[in-house]
Amino acid sequence: MHYHCNYPACGSPTSGRSRYCNAHRLTLRRHGHPGQVGIKVTEYGGHRAAIRKLWDTNEGNPLWNVIDARWQRCKATAEATLASATTGAAYNRHEQRAAEELLKLARNVPFQVIACTALAIYVFQADRPHRFRDDQAFAFQLVRKVRALDDLAVYRVWNPKRKRVHRAYRDLPPGAVRILAGFLSASFGEAGLLLRDHEKSRPRLQATESKLMADALRSLR
Repeated sequence: MHYHCNYPACGSPTSGRSRYCNAHRLTLRRHGHPGQVGIKVTEYGGHRAAIRKLWDTNEGNPLWNVIDARWQRCKATAEATLASATTGAAYNRHEQRAAEELLKLARNVPFQVIACTALAIYVFQADRPHRFRDDQAFAFQLVRKVRALDDLAVYRVWNPKRKRVHRAYRDLPPGAVRILAGFLSASFGEAGLLLRDHEKSRPRLQATESKLMADALRSLR
């Protein structure tokens, strides 16, 4: 007996034991939601540039030190996880994989680049919440975009249609993605939520328009 995919408006047959067809099952695994479309650098790149400028202009601000301290604590937790796994004690393979990915990222990518990217995605979510189907989809996009900063998380393949080489992302198991998202949230989540209300964390045109609308709203009688 064949069942149809549970995703709305999809009549394709289900894949294996999944409730979804093969396409939606793979999307769920990669993006955290069967209907989530991956976000692009062009969408949040302006936010990242604005946050980088804000950081460089206020380099001595304690905010960055707090973020760095939280990142260091996450690294220490990851190191302890890997150390425990080498002793022969029982361990969770997803926790081990997430710890390996976090430490690899910390070694290969400058901290400021990681932080600005993660913070930019939080601000981008505030501006365009409809781009994320739910919290899990946001967490998966956060992990994908931060991991993509590391060349070891991608590989290059030949595209015969476009006749050029393009970068492809190496997917993590969903369990490891959720744990890695927890590390990133612990490091950058609170600061990202605070920066949502800071007009200079957005591209200049958008920040100017937001201020103009806020001033206009206050002048209404």
